Amino acid sequence: GGQLTITNDVENYPGYPDGVVGPQMMVDFQKQAERFGAEIRYGLVTDVDFSGWPHRAVIDEKTNIEAESVIISTGASAKWLGLESEQRLNGKGVS
Repeated sequence: GGQLTITNDVENYPGYPDGVVGPQMMVDFQKQAERFGAEIRYGLVTDVDFSGWPHRAVIDEKTNIEAESVIISTGASAKWLGLESEQRLNGKGVS
């Protein structure tokens, strides 16, 4: 998810000599992670406990999981100025 879901062209990422659209890049990243044994889970982490090992997390206030490693990805969001041209030019290289 995140910014890549609305990115039309990623033109400068290594390994994509012709560029790639954001959603396809997300699929490629997931496939590579799964190839190395990653389990892909969707949901909102609603609680964590890093006081012991393995680490513990609660997903959507109901599913408990344990993990040796936890990657925290908070994401990013655009800071819009409120100009009409920002929305019109969104996805066309204006940032």
